[in-house]
Amino acid sequence: MTDQPAPPQTAGDTVQAEAARQAVILAFSILGVLVMIAAQRAAGDPDFYRMIRMRASRAAERVLATTAARAWTLAERARRVYESNTA
Repeated sequence: MTDQPAPPQTAGDTVQAEAARQAVILAFSILGVLVMIAAQRAAGDPDFYRMIRMRASRAAERVLATTAARAWTLAERARRVYESNTA
């Protein structure tokens, strides 16, 4: 690898690089605000983490119940096919 000088930047390249830099700064600023909001809510509400765990538990229960219902339906369908083939 040889060190070659970078081609001269045009005004458009400079503007695009600055816009990309500012977009990254904005994204990290938004992420920082969201983290601060979560930390503030956690500090102000002693049941914050319990509430999050309960929401996650309810969502998991819903997904597992749906999966179990589909598995039951498939098992019943397989049982009926088996019984019709053996009868």
